[in-house]
Amino acid sequence: MPIDLNPELFTDLALGLQEVPLAGFPDRFFILDCETTGGKALRDRITELAWIKIENGQVVGHWHSLFDPQTTIPPWITNITGIHNSMVQDAPTFSQMAEEIAEQLDGEIVVAHNARFDYGFLKNEFKRCGKAFHVKTLCSVKISRKLFPQVKGHGLDNILKRMRLTLKNRHRAMSDVLAVLAFFQKISQQFDADEVSAVCQSLLKSAALPSHLAQEEVQKLPNLAGVYYFYDEAGKLLYVGKSVDIKTRVLSHFYQDHQTATDLRLSKTLHHIDFQVTPSDFGAQILESQEVKRLRPSLNKRLKKVTQLYQLRLEEDEHGYLQTNVVAVKEDADSGEQRFGLFRSQRQAKGQLEKLVKNYLLCQRLSGLEGKHSGSCFAYQLKKCMGACCQKEPVASYNTRLMGALQHLQKQVWPWSGPILVGERVSGTDVDENDESQVAHHLVDQWCYFGRVRNEDEVAERLQSGLPEFDLDIYFILLRFLLEEQSIKDNGLQLQQLDSQLRSIA
Repeated sequence: MPIDLNPELFTDLALGLQEVPLAGFPDRFFILDCETTGGKALRDRITELAWIKIENGQVVGHWHSLFDPQTTIPPWITNITGIHNSMVQDAPTFSQMAEEIAEQLDGEIVVAHNARFDYGFLKNEFKRCGKAFHVKTLCSVKISRKLFPQVKGHGLDNILKRMRLTLKNRHRAMSDVLAVLAFFQKISQQFDADEVSAVCQSLLKSAALPSHLAQEEVQKLPNLAGVYYFYDEAGKLLYVGKSVDIKTRVLSHFYQDHQTATDLRLSKTLHHIDFQVTPSDFGAQILESQEVKRLRPSLNKRLKKVTQLYQLRLEEDEHGYLQTNVVAVKEDADSGEQRFGLFRSQRQAKGQLEKLVKNYLLCQRLSGLEGKHSGSCFAYQLKKCMGACCQKEPVASYNTRLMGALQHLQKQVWPWSGPILVGERVSGTDVDENDESQVAHHLVDQWCYFGRVRNEDEVAERLQSGLPEFDLDIYFILLRFLLEEQSIKDNGLQLQQLDSQLRSIA
């Protein structure tokens, strides 16, 4: 069944998720929306139903139908949805489609924006057919509230405005489904998978605490942004994590049917929990990265200090084709070299290169993924390379496609003329300006993080000491939060460029 409403958006989302799947959401779920003749599920009827099926973060199916509600559609509803009586007079009734719908949805995880509304209507439609209907619901409004606590307004119109997404036929079922999917894609880009998974699990499951962890250890945790610390019985630090909601994230470690090896070990050894509150998610991510490197907890696998970074370097072969090699980052590297990306290991760099080769039909031999030094690569024989390796593809064509593939990996140029202060504060009016858990200022220059500062003297002192060591994890955090105006606004950050007078003092 083709997508009739917003087909370009559907195509963009489906292709985008093929390349970078949603992360942290359930392995399989349906994003669903229904339009109705009114707001009361016991009286009013469904006029339209649509869903998109997601598996492993990718679009794998979609479904849509109008329904004859067997009652008239009020004019004020038509004004909202655009669905009028003549559109549904030849449509099937819900009862005629009930078996097909139940076959797809019954027992599954169903996501909707204000899920109680949609689920209530579906249950009552099935009840009229004499059928039971049960799904696990996940509400995208609640997900938005948990991940963006500082944002006012979590309705779909507000979310679309924040994403700067114009949607044709808003309040039609498939259009609203696509809006939620676009929102989830944005979430997946902005938050790490553990954070998203914690929120989803908190809305779907209940946690079972380890028997040796006192209830008070969890009760003291706040539903605020910050960093948490797990200790064993002897006081040894096991793990450091962060979240926009410390309590929710901590509880997510104890959902028995979603345990990782780390969560399983924590459930056996965890005796004490400590935490530090930060004004927002920005401060929490910065602090977690620093604390993992400083304290080196035994169970943290990510964010460990990296002493050597790697990049993709380009150089021309004898025919003018650009070859790609994974090389170590060196301070004295030729500034004229074309280098892309920053990677924690050769393996990570090679993994990224393999994705680009697959998605852009690049040559495996010219990309350094095949040991041959001449002749056509194996992918050319499979028609997955366009023949640059054997001069079948024009040089300009191949090099242009390669540069396009690498464009998003270019290191971002520092967009300010000098150092900046990044201010963060908790949402609300009753804020203590002297409490660093509520208000903080971070000094940053050339993507290097100096730390928190409290006054101009500290700013001058930090700047006089010179640029701190470049940290790849901090760099990616800064990119996520500071480059887009909407991200700055959503996280309640304030950017202040330091004036020349203060910089000259430093």
